[in-house]
Amino acid sequence: MAAKSSKPRIWISNRTPNSGAVVTVKAMVTHPMETGLRKNAHSEVIPQNIVETFECTLAGETLLSWQLHPAISQNPYLEFKFVARKSVDLTMRWVADDGLRIETTETITVT
Repeated sequence: MAAKSSKPRIWISNRTPNSGAVVTVKAMVTHPMETGLRKNAHSEVIPQNIVETFECTLAGETLLSWQLHPAISQNPYLEFKFVARKSVDLTMRWVADDGLRIETTETITVT
């Protein structure tokens, strides 16, 4: 069963940059990232539950693709930069191994 989805925390350095400006994006999603190696109080293995992939697209074209592994801590955070060349929708998508999908779209308007 998929975990409850939460809205990711997104910070964008400049949502209205000049053409050619570098834009920094910081993104974090709330997720337990269980490795499948721990046991609960009854000595039962807690099943693996991780975010497996993160993908970021600009106007539908892949900007960044990241495959996560059990060694990544809970609430995965990443920071990346790109050069703003035109106004676009920046879409970020996290997919977990339990079927959870979290997606958000932010608009970048080049001035």
